[in-house]
This record gives sequence, C-alpha cells and structure tokens, in this order.
Amino acid sequence: MNSPSSMKSFYTSVLDLFDISMMITPEFKYHVTQESKRPFNKTMKCDFLIIPPSFDAPKATGKERDIITTCLKNKTTIIACCGGVFKIASLGILDNKEVTTHWYFKEKLISEYPSIIPSLNKAIVRSQENIITVGGVLNYVDLIVYMIRKTQGIKKGYIFNQFVQGPGIRERQFWDEDLSEEKYSSLFKVLSKLNTMNQRLSVLSKEFGKSPRTMQRYLRDEYNISFRELLNLYRFCESKKLLYRKYSVKEIAIKVGFEDEMSFRRFFKKQSGMTISKYREYLLS
Repeated sequence: MNSPSSMKSFYTSVLDLFDISMMITPEFKYHVTQESKRPFNKTMKCDFLIIPPSFDAPKATGKERDIITTCLKNKTTIIACCGGVFKIASLGILDNKEVTTHWYFKEKLISEYPSIIPSLNKAIVRSQENIITVGGVLNYVDLIVYMIRKTQGIKKGYIFNQFVQGPGIRERQFWDEDLSEEKYSSLFKVLSKLNTMNQRLSVLSKEFGKSPRTMQRYLRDEYNISFRELLNLYRFCESKKLLYRKYSVKEIAIKVGFEDEMSFRRFFKKQSGMTISKYREYLLS
C-alpha cells in the first residue's frame, strides 16, 4: 500500500530484496504488487500488507482504512514501517499495544496516541497476532528477513540475511536514548554485584538508600519500568551474553537466577519470541 507521502524508493527496494531471495531459493516464489498499480478490492487475498515508510506521519485515508480493515478480517498480516505506523495507529487498533516506529516520531506518537506503549528501541515489534510495527527507514531490510524466516524457515532467513547484510540480525534500533544496556546501566551495575538470591527490590532499595516503595516509584518515574520488568530485562541481557560465550543452558540458568533449566527456557522464549536452540542457530552460527 502506498501514498503520496511514502518513500519513493521503498517499493523498488522491496522488489530487489525479494528478487535476491528468489535467486537464493528459486523454489520459493513471492508475488509483490503495488496498490496504486493494482488497486485493492475486498475479494483480494494476500499474506502480507506492507505500509511503507513515510517522510511524515499521516493518518489513514478513508480508502486506506477500508483496505486495512478488510485485510484484518481476511487474517492478512499488516506490517507498518516507520511513519507508516501512524496510519494504523489512527484506526485505534494499536491502543494499549507495544509499538515501534522511527525515533524521530517519538514525541508525535506519544502526544497523539497516549494509550500506545512506545518501544522505540526495538527494530520490529509484533504488536498483536497479525499486526507488526517496524522502526526506522532502513529497518525494512530486517523486516524482509523476518518475513523470509516466517515463510521459509530460520535457516533460509539466515542465508538471505548473510547475503544482504552479514551475520546476525538487528534486534534494536541504535539510538542512545533507549538502548537497554545504556539506559539502565547504573541499575544493571548494582544488580550484577548482587548474588542472584539478593536480586530483590528490598536489597536494591538499600543499595540506592531508598525504601522499597520509594525505589519502585523512582523506577517508574525515572525509567518507566517496574522492578520485575527491570530484573527480567537484566536477566535476559545477561543470558544472551552467556549464550554467545557458549555456556550450557543449565549453567546460564543458574548464573541468572533460575532454579531449574525448564523455567529458564520458558523465560527466554517469552522474552525473545524464540527457543534457545533457534536463537543460537540463527544469531550465533
């Protein structure tokens, strides 16, 4: 789906990327169409509807509202990139959902859609089952990798990604304000000094010279995070480092404070959206 404010290069770039994919795996075909050249109608079926990046953050027109609504009814996955996220935000379907977009639009997103939960440090967010929001202008490359993984599997996604932009994928947008390791560095530093048995709100509060209630309020006011969310984020960041260093799952579970391996596996899958084995295969191979 395109509009006058959409980036002109987006469509041709996406075509090129899918052509590369079909060159690498010719047995799998993608059919990419542009709405302005092949007008959408209510009987049309597609797997993905991509709303391109834009130079501003426009609301959906009446026609675009109809297209998006129809696609949602047809179980099509809606993908909004960069400023295009505002088109689906204007329909109210992102209310109380986690959302990413280009960091440039942060203030506009917060002021116009206060019920949305901004998560602009992330490159891609599955806001709900069939709605995906994508970050900055060039994060659509990561989006294509994501789509190939979903349609062809992790191994094919890895091969494509290695061909296009090298090993690994970008989980986060690289801007200083929201990188977890930097944003919470002082908190992480204290947690790292504590024995896992002492990584509790009461202990952290004493380290900062505050009461537990004051510490919880401080975390919410200064960092927009609860202690439980902070601890989960710290454990997740630490576990990824240990996975990269080839520690066993059992060793990592103990090091980050889990009583058993299965609890840690469930935790990691909930945080990352993939199993530990898939994470290792995709990011560390």
